[in-house]
Amino acid sequence: MLFNTSRLSIIDPVASGSKNVQSQGLTPWKHGRKRRCLRPNNESEMQQSKKEEEMKKIHSLFAILCLALVPFLLNAQDVNVTGDWEMTTQSPRGERTSTVHFEQDGEKLTVTTQTMRGDEVTGEGTIVGNKIEWTITMSTQRGEFTITYEGTVEGDTMSGEAQMGDFGSMEWTAKRK
Repeated sequence: MLFNTSRLSIIDPVASGSKNVQSQGLTPWKHGRKRRCLRPNNESEMQQSKKEEEMKKIHSLFAILCLALVPFLLNAQDVNVTGDWEMTTQSPRGERTSTVHFEQDGEKLTVTTQTMRGDEVTGEGTIVGNKIEWTITMSTQRGEFTITYEGTVEGDTMSGEAQMGDFGSMEWTAKRK
């Protein structure tokens, strides 16, 4: 029994006879010592068969690519962080908790928080997928001081690392209030 890929049927050349096989557009073909294969009668049918095989390969690759993208698309779901969050930072001076307010407009963020002295500070940032980043610049006795926060949002929690200018970095976490 042989498999005819161009007609998607199984053909037995011995049982159906050589004339019946040829009427289906195929010619018996001996390959090797004991194998019998069927090949198309003319070049145009062979080219058509090759094109069909190439299309099957292309469709298979496209399906694999689509399946590979599904986790990324699910991860890039819309995240909205608008509202008040309780943020905890781990610094060399110990743990510090503060309230941070986010206003989100698409991927753009406006962030408002208070310094340890109670001054209100506003910064800007972005959120792309579930990746969040914002920067706050504060005025201190020694001049301007910038902190850049980077992290990941997962539901009603987020976490990441804050880069504190030339003073290193610190870990942070936040929960939606």
